[in-house]
Amino acid sequence: MLTKAAHNEHIKKGWIIMGRYLRRFPGQLSGVLILIALVQGITVWASTLNANLLDALIQFNMRRFLMTAVFLMVGWIVIALLTYIVVISQTRLIQNIDIAIRQDLTILIQHKDYETFSERTVGAYVSWFTNDIQMINTQGLTSFFMVAEEIFGTSFALVALWQYHWTLAGTALVLAGLIISVPRVFNRVLNQTNTALTEENEHFVNKTEDVLSGFDFLFAFHALSLITQRIVQSSQVLKQRALNQSKAQTAVQVTGFLGNVIAQVTLMGLSGLLAMRHLVTVGTLSAAGSLAGNVFNNLGNMSNYLGMMRGTRPIFAKYAAAQPAVRTKKDPVSEVPHNC
Repeated sequence: MLTKAAHNEHIKKGWIIMGRYLRRFPGQLSGVLILIALVQGITVWASTLNANLLDALIQFNMRRFLMTAVFLMVGWIVIALLTYIVVISQTRLIQNIDIAIRQDLTILIQHKDYETFSERTVGAYVSWFTNDIQMINTQGLTSFFMVAEEIFGTSFALVALWQYHWTLAGTALVLAGLIISVPRVFNRVLNQTNTALTEENEHFVNKTEDVLSGFDFLFAFHALSLITQRIVQSSQVLKQRALNQSKAQTAVQVTGFLGNVIAQVTLMGLSGLLAMRHLVTVGTLSAAGSLAGNVFNNLGNMSNYLGMMRGTRPIFAKYAAAQPAVRTKKDPVSEVPHNC
């Protein structure tokens, strides 16, 4: 049994391990991040065109209005094409990382002696390769790329707001800090619920494996109904762990949503005041609303995704805690083909 200090140390190490896996594929990672930056840059540029559209409409400038509409249409077509490429490239990278993790896990198991290997059932190890990898994909790796998307989108939107008026960008920065920091109060609960869920996934696989392995015995005594009874009981416990995790994640999401709405309304109100004082054009109100949506939607989502990423640390911590004392010099991750 790990002490609390040792457990916390493994939690911190788990965060580092995920970053290490990402860095094992620098070419693919850089390519995906560049594509994400392009998509977000064009999205922010398209948002600024809303101001030009409204200003052209107010001035009854038909030529400017039509040209801006054409640029807007072309921009969104390019965004759609780039998004398709991003999704494919991201999926390829995630699958390569999955292979690398599974390869590391098999190396870890190979270096165990019989006694330490037998501390867990085969079902528990199977859960490492299936349930845990799935959680890493959905909560860790996918969330990482979403966070990268939000960072690029927020940065570009803040630059655009600064070009309209510095108070818009300054206010957005202050509100952004609040949106990011408030959901962090749920970090501890989120870690606990994710740890409980990954452990219960192991237990469920173990119990299911045990009861099914006793089919012949139960059949001989006409007690096959016990299979249903035991699996349903285990499923009820797993359901409760999943509900607890969902409650923690939803609390983070709701907090981010409320902060997002309040911040957007505040920034739109400020842009309206600036327009009334003739410090910005009326069209800026439309652009500011769109850019505020970019900034605060991104930040609200980023808080959620960061919380989900932090929730995967117990999984990597479990792997770190199970490592043998002696490690091989060559990192097996580096052996995974990078051009797949």
